[in-house]
Amino acid sequence: MAEIHSTAIVDPAAEVAADAVIGPYCVIGPEVTIGAECILEAHCSLSRRVRLGRKVRIFPFASLHHINQDLKYQGESSWIEIGDDTVIREHTSIHAGTQGGGMLTKIGANNLIMASVHVGHDFHSDDGVIISPASVIGGHVRLDREAILSGLVAVHQFVRIGRLAMVSLDRLLGTVPPFALLERDGFAGVNLVGLRRRNYSNAAIQNLQEGYQKLFRNGGEGEDFQTRVETLAQDCPSGDEGELLAELVAFLQEPRQRHLEPLLFRERRAS
Repeated sequence: MAEIHSTAIVDPAAEVAADAVIGPYCVIGPEVTIGAECILEAHCSLSRRVRLGRKVRIFPFASLHHINQDLKYQGESSWIEIGDDTVIREHTSIHAGTQGGGMLTKIGANNLIMASVHVGHDFHSDDGVIISPASVIGGHVRLDREAILSGLVAVHQFVRIGRLAMVSLDRLLGTVPPFALLERDGFAGVNLVGLRRRNYSNAAIQNLQEGYQKLFRNGGEGEDFQTRVETLAQDCPSGDEGELLAELVAFLQEPRQRHLEPLLFRERRAS
């Protein structure tokens, strides 16, 4: 039987795994599913229609699925899904989906969402994402696998951040391709540490670096930019040596709801 503190309020319509732990003063509403080995610390609020996977841990004063802040929302039956082994730290708020975004906010497995983060409606993240404290994420944002947001970043709605990208700036207004390091004063290269930890070859990394130079050091986003993308796609090496560059090109060929972040076209000044 689940370990539920005597001060917690759990709706009879909620489903709680037998080995879950629900701490003091938590409030669990209807249509909430709490998976195996989940731990909810004190004062967590899951108001309705939330599904937690296995081993999710939620820290005090986190709030999931209160009415979202999209003015078009009219109380539809939208959901939040949280993947296995994800950690949600203190004072974080996560809002559910809307009709305009598929009625679902979905957070992948092994995500770390640190203290005082706000996650807007219709957000989607893949596995291994890290969001640092006090970041604010607008509606319909997508973070691809193992992307990282530093603290105090405000992310505009409909932005996408690619795989293994790292973003450290005050506000993010546009899309960030995979592997990019983006800092407050411009583009800082590719995520060498992350790529080497995943055992990509030096040749694959070098081809990626050269591709970024060809794409982003020769003007902004426009018709000429798309021509550069197409040229790079044709010249991309085959096999392992071209796998990272091919992923970058494929990302840039997909339709985007937001323009590319302008800082990508500004090389970081040397300190």
